[in-house]
Amino acid sequence: MALIPPIYKPTAVKFKLAKKLELTRDVWEFTFTPLDTTPFNFEPGQFININIPSDEKRIVRSYSIASNPKIKEHLELCIKLVDGPGSRHLGSLNVGDEITGNGPFGLFATKDNYTENMLMIATGTGVAPMKSMMEYQIEMNFRSNMTLFFGVRHEEDIFYDELFNGMAQAHKNIDYKLTLSRPQDSWIGNRGRITNLIQEYKERGDFKPGANLDLENLRIFICGNGDMIKEVVDTFKEMGLSEDKIHHEKFY
Repeated sequence: MALIPPIYKPTAVKFKLAKKLELTRDVWEFTFTPLDTTPFNFEPGQFININIPSDEKRIVRSYSIASNPKIKEHLELCIKLVDGPGSRHLGSLNVGDEITGNGPFGLFATKDNYTENMLMIATGTGVAPMKSMMEYQIEMNFRSNMTLFFGVRHEEDIFYDELFNGMAQAHKNIDYKLTLSRPQDSWIGNRGRITNLIQEYKERGDFKPGANLDLENLRIFICGNGDMIKEVVDTFKEMGLSEDKIHHEKFY
């Protein structure tokens, strides 16, 4: 993975829950407002550590930031609630409750001086940092092409679809493809895992010189489970993409 030093030093933070939105049966979006007067600065793609109350030992959980870093009034987290102390704590929060933590952390981030086309590949809540990256680049008037491949399992697992479709409709340089690995027979969209979608694009010639995803002018960002990341990285290396153009973050 290409390493990019962050420009912001981690600091202690304190937030108050302003909104809690159910996106799917187990994925929630949490919107927090800062209680500190000092703005919380981060780069798109970075994560924050949250302190989880415990009587026995200190528990900290890390969550990618889903919001645009240019917006200082609030911070968004997109989290899959599982059976763990972090999920139980966040799931029990009510509007007005406070959390503490520190951040930002992480080398998985976009920079303002990128000129290559960007291909973002995510599964599940691994799309959270991609949302932050895309919203930021749109506000920075990014001129190159941005493409998002987003994979979930079932129809009921789909979230942010309207948001990403809206981005693609509003900006000619943005393309968005959703694929389902276990769809119902009635599903009319893309089928298969993310790697199947990549293979379709490869067979169609979309990674060849002169195409929108020309490997000579491409930078990719991958976030999701470790097996998916390894397979995607290996695929692009075999196609000849330079390793310094591959950025990834293991999410779960």
